[in-house]
Amino acid sequence: MTKKKRVTAPKKTNELNNVTIQLPKSVDINAFAEILETAFESHGIESYKVKYEVK
Repeated sequence: MTKKKRVTAPKKTNELNNVTIQLPKSVDINAFAEILETAFESHGIESYKVKYEVK
């Protein structure tokens, strides 16, 4: 008798995937924010948090 492997869907978590993007000061942050929003929404990401620092 062979054991059957149980296949289950991955659990949904609230895990954050942090990404750091360094941009030159000449970049319009508002235009960049619109690009991010469009990209997230087109991939079904409805909830996200964006944080940026000016150095």
